[in-house]
Amino acid sequence: MSKKLMVALGVLLLVVLAFVLTRKEPSREPSRAAWSVSGTESLDKLVFRIGVEEYVFEKEDGQWMQTVPVRGKASKTKLEQLEKLFAAGLSSDLAAEKGADLASLGLASDAPRVLEVHAAGALLAKFTVGNEVTVPNTDAKRLWLLPSDGDHAVRALSSVEGVDFPSLLHSELKDLRERTVAMIDRDAVTRLQWSSAGIDVLKQDKPDAKEDAPAYLRSHWVMQKPEEGMAIEQAKISTVLSTISSLQVENFADEVSAEEAGFDGSQLQLTVTTAEQSVTIELGKRVLEGPKPDLAANDPEARFLRIAGEPALYTLRGGAAEGLDLSVAKLRERGLLSFESAALSKVSFGASDDAPFVERAGDDWFVNEAGITAPVDKTQWDPTVSSLAALRASSFVEDGTDSSALAAPEARSVVLQLQNGSVHRLKLAAVTTESGEALAQLDEGPVFLLGKGLVERLSKAPAEYAVTVEAGSESASAQVPDVLAPPAVPVQ
Repeated sequence: MSKKLMVALGVLLLVVLAFVLTRKEPSREPSRAAWSVSGTESLDKLVFRIGVEEYVFEKEDGQWMQTVPVRGKASKTKLEQLEKLFAAGLSSDLAAEKGADLASLGLASDAPRVLEVHAAGALLAKFTVGNEVTVPNTDAKRLWLLPSDGDHAVRALSSVEGVDFPSLLHSELKDLRERTVAMIDRDAVTRLQWSSAGIDVLKQDKPDAKEDAPAYLRSHWVMQKPEEGMAIEQAKISTVLSTISSLQVENFADEVSAEEAGFDGSQLQLTVTTAEQSVTIELGKRVLEGPKPDLAANDPEARFLRIAGEPALYTLRGGAAEGLDLSVAKLRERGLLSFESAALSKVSFGASDDAPFVERAGDDWFVNEAGITAPVDKTQWDPTVSSLAALRASSFVEDGTDSSALAAPEARSVVLQLQNGSVHRLKLAAVTTESGEALAQLDEGPVFLLGKGLVERLSKAPAEYAVTVEAGSESASAQVPDVLAPPAVPVQ
């Protein structure tokens, strides 16, 4: 063997030896992109934590319930989406390098969002939820997660359709709770009781209803207590039924006690009865009057609410609360008179025998004061007649309201006489509210507020309805005599 060949073989041997000595062992570390959560149909518990805040949801008898921090119903929509998500499972398509900046992935917050997933009574997965990301050059959504049993962040994905899983896992904790706290078929309700106000109303069939008429036209609501047979404002009941058919709360008042919320025995209690169930809704005081005024969400009329027998406290927007908070005065039918305009024959502006009046003569009207008559301007008078024929209260006043203005010397009396001989007496206070309404009373009945328009027309002196024409007019009646000018002292 030549010397050159020997040298070449020696060099080759040294190269091989150097390669063997310096070669690294292949990595035994598993692929960091292989993380996954197996799909399961046995999901039975979810624990959400953000810092020290914890919400626990557990499945009980097929229904998801929140068990921590308070017991209540879970959001049916959200929990069904979570069930669908974990039935399909999660996987990953990318892993961050060991030592990667977790803060940039949304995984190093001072109050990290951690989710525990339990199935069949055992822990299935636990991970911290990070930032949502979009795969470059695609519309595919991913979510950075940090599994509790590893030190590598993974970019997770889901194959489930119809669920935006990054947004779902980033849901506000309160949004995982059920905001619809009562769902009652309005057509199935047969009885409403405001026990705090002593009110009891029943749904009854209308005796003259047509069989083929819609259900809501075949029945009406009738007062049983405290004034049996009192005519009810049916629209008020309709508002109540619409509200309770899907009663949605605005906020959760977990940090407020029942006493602080006004549930001390004096709260409003509305019991809704159907053939299958009875639910009592309770309204406490205004949220702004409680220890957590921020829960009012800029709604000064928001009220605390709870369902009797359940521990959770909520807030209800002011508009919905107002619709449920009814009294006898609010329920009373506001229609007071109903007759054809032609049935009205005389309107006296005062209760005395010599009070001025406006009287019908055929199709015309004449004002009469102190025995002197003049024709009435029908364009001014006819609206008054129409309003009186369909007299309606703006609202009835609550018990205890000061109605002394109706007995004051300056109060007015208007007497209506009909063609059939019936008479109605309307008292009207001289003092008006800021909106122009005035206290009124018909035939010694309940006191109510009368609307601005009719108040202004009935506050006129009868002579102001008389025809006035320019001098020299041939087609008009004569000028109204001075005696028909408004009296200096109101007629009682």
